[in-house]
Amino acid sequence: MKPSQLIRIAIVIFIIMAGAWFVLRPAGLTPEDAARQGAIQLALAPGRSGGSGDSFANGSADLEMVRGEPVTPAEVDLQAIASRPSEVDDLLQQYLSGQRDIEVNEGPISESAYRQLVLESLQQGVDRTVQNYVPDAVEGTLSIGASFKSIDYTQSQAGVPPDPDIMVGRDHVVVGVNTSFQVFDKNGNSLVGPTLYDDFWGSNCGTGASTMSFFDPFSAYDEENGRYVLGITAYDTAVNGGDNGYACIAVSKTDSATGQWWLYSFDGNPGTGTDYFFDYPHIGVGQDALYLSANMFGASFVRNHVFAYQKDAMYAGTSANSVKFNVGTANFTLQPAKIHGFTTGGWPTSASEPHYFVDAKYGNNQNTLTVWKFSNPWGTASFTQAGTVTVNSYSLSVDQPQAGSSDKMQGNDNRLLDVQYWGGRLWATHTVGCNPGGGTVNCVRWYELNISSGTPSLVQQGTFSGSGIYRSFPDLAVNRCGDMVVGYSRMSTSIYPSVYAAGREAADPLGQLKSETLVHAGEAFYTAYDAAPRRWGDYTGMAIDPDGVRFWYVGEYSRQQATARWSTWVASFTWSGCTATGPTPTPGPTATATNTPAPTNTPGPSVCTTYNSTDVPKAISSSGTPSVSSVLSVGSGGTIADVNVVNLNGTHTWINDLDFNLRSPAGTQIQIMAQSCNSEDNFNLNLDDEAAPGSWPCPPTGGGTYRPSTALSAFDGQNSSGTWTLIVDDNANLDGGSLNGWGLQICTQGAGPTPTNTPVPPTATNTPVPPTATNTPVPPTATATPSGAPCTGCTLYTGSLSGTGDFDYQPNGTYYYSSVSGLHKGWLVGPAGTDFDLYLWKWNGSQWVTVASGTGTTSTETVSYNGTAGYYMWRVYSYSGSGSYNFWLQRP
Repeated sequence: MKPSQLIRIAIVIFIIMAGAWFVLRPAGLTPEDAARQGAIQLALAPGRSGGSGDSFANGSADLEMVRGEPVTPAEVDLQAIASRPSEVDDLLQQYLSGQRDIEVNEGPISESAYRQLVLESLQQGVDRTVQNYVPDAVEGTLSIGASFKSIDYTQSQAGVPPDPDIMVGRDHVVVGVNTSFQVFDKNGNSLVGPTLYDDFWGSNCGTGASTMSFFDPFSAYDEENGRYVLGITAYDTAVNGGDNGYACIAVSKTDSATGQWWLYSFDGNPGTGTDYFFDYPHIGVGQDALYLSANMFGASFVRNHVFAYQKDAMYAGTSANSVKFNVGTANFTLQPAKIHGFTTGGWPTSASEPHYFVDAKYGNNQNTLTVWKFSNPWGTASFTQAGTVTVNSYSLSVDQPQAGSSDKMQGNDNRLLDVQYWGGRLWATHTVGCNPGGGTVNCVRWYELNISSGTPSLVQQGTFSGSGIYRSFPDLAVNRCGDMVVGYSRMSTSIYPSVYAAGREAADPLGQLKSETLVHAGEAFYTAYDAAPRRWGDYTGMAIDPDGVRFWYVGEYSRQQATARWSTWVASFTWSGCTATGPTPTPGPTATATNTPAPTNTPGPSVCTTYNSTDVPKAISSSGTPSVSSVLSVGSGGTIADVNVVNLNGTHTWINDLDFNLRSPAGTQIQIMAQSCNSEDNFNLNLDDEAAPGSWPCPPTGGGTYRPSTALSAFDGQNSSGTWTLIVDDNANLDGGSLNGWGLQICTQGAGPTPTNTPVPPTATNTPVPPTATNTPVPPTATATPSGAPCTGCTLYTGSLSGTGDFDYQPNGTYYYSSVSGLHKGWLVGPAGTDFDLYLWKWNGSQWVTVASGTGTTSTETVSYNGTAGYYMWRVYSYSGSGSYNFWLQRP
């Protein structure tokens, strides 16, 4: 053989081997080496205006300490300040003039480097450590209490995005957004506000000039001293090119958020040297101080600042000092712990215990949390590392889609969003990019660390995820029983940005959440004056009530309104097994209500019909990654009460390549069967929300009935008639097969609601449980019973119906649970000349059933029903006419 022939053969062999390596290499992100990650960490960060270079501006040395100058407070009486929206949206003006770049993610790297990491995160392989959430039949009893709307853009008329935050004291709930704050009682009644920070602070924050700009609210309630601590970040746009900043911290003079306050303005750059832009501060109540951290920017990220403020002096209204440490660029966003449980067992047992901060390593393929301790701030102060904790790998969050628009929304990055301290444990959460099996989505990552020995150790961690569902901007809290609740934003191609919560009880399996609950559904696609991918926010807020039992969450949802469609919603939660005296045994598992109800124009018995697709078989090619669609037509229909997938069968080698999605005539699309199993072949099964809990077998070929990956009750309330589409996605090359058959069993009630142009398609989660109504208008707010009411001790709810066929659910757009038998009574008074009807529904374990009704020909109805314990919901329906109504409710 000639040498030239040998060379050719060697080249061919090399090419074949290289190609085989390319095909068989892991799909996930490869670990970034230290040099590359370090280079990215030191790249130019965007700051306020968005840099584009790659040089690194080195700040001061790590752990340099500076003592501030004493700050004397001003005073303000909140009752003397009028509630009003801003006359000018200063942020909009800054955005239009180029002073602020809203879209830029303000992290420790340049925008171009950040976007590159996002692209890499989108390419990661399947993460087998995540909790790919599938609702179980038996859920914990996480109950929603007070639930009400708080500040929206139209009330502040300024600020994109809102960055909602919350603190809860003995009597009051205080919600803050970037421009305003509002004080509520614990029933959701507004007591003060919304109040602009501009009006509250006047000339007492920063330089006091009209060029001061407010953003990034932060707050905490001091359970030991009974004080509300309300903070806002500010900088003067006319000073040093905007490179400056202040932590303006107000403390209530008494245990009331509605009265008088002391106002302290602390320089974010105390001491000598260069001033930097002061960004993203968060506060934690400590035993001996208020602790705060912030990220500092010049043309790039420079360092972290951590502070201690003399809280005792602040509560007394005297001059207060501060201590600051500089922490360099190797760490980013050090979150101070918020300690809770002064009277309920969570407070530190030693007065000398340091105050803890935690940060998460920034970037892709990271697995490190660093815990810091701030000790003796008013003596020989020190700020040192308590240790590091290795956790499951995580990567950057990604841009997230929404229903109704091709405009995506930012998921920001994976900095920690909050840290809570309870009884020697630190709990933390952040958004991460993870791949649960259907591609990268945004996921809720959470941790519990044991710090009781002074050295941190990992107790548990979890990644809460689901294919095609984006969960982001979480915040969590822990109650006196060790139970946890985390709230977050949730969105997808079929879900408007909505408020959700999930949680766990202390005895649950480690690393697992349950009871995902829809708190308030988005009402329209989100848009604002910034460009896509739009900025949704930086964080949301969760607090634990001083009673150690109730959780309070403020989340963000999209609302149909002008200019900027953000609004905030507040809800409280409790676990039934945790009371003011501690956990109590539960007689048995109780289902948690989280699904979407089946609204009906004419309540009545449901009728179930099975339809089989004739648009089969459909070949699934072995070449490439095909997507195969098959349709099924449903003629005359009604309002969907239940949908099941039947006779889903076909052939395919390596079933793990496939995932199955179902789209309704209204356009709602859900993933009914995610990629699962391994090398097994073929499929033959049925999918039903009410099936026994557990995964389908591998291979799923026995014709059994199992739960879908996403609950089919997402279709409840829609009109069944029209074209249904099954989409089978083959996610890998080489293997092929055929979709041979499928059908639907659809149960309907009445004639079905009229389809709308913008249906709200929330994803249901827990079955069989009483669902939460979501296709209603903005839920009315409960108010105190006025004089002249038809009842004593009842509660008034108000709402409005737009015309024939419109309806509301009460109370507050949802159901309620009655633990005892007794009388349920409702009084409805609508506008003169209308015919409004009233229905009482009870959940029978699989659907809502009308148990009492008032369907006269006038606008006034009274309905009474003696019922047993269970879940109930009222439906106010317009037979004819429109206008506002009053609804009074009395229940056992």
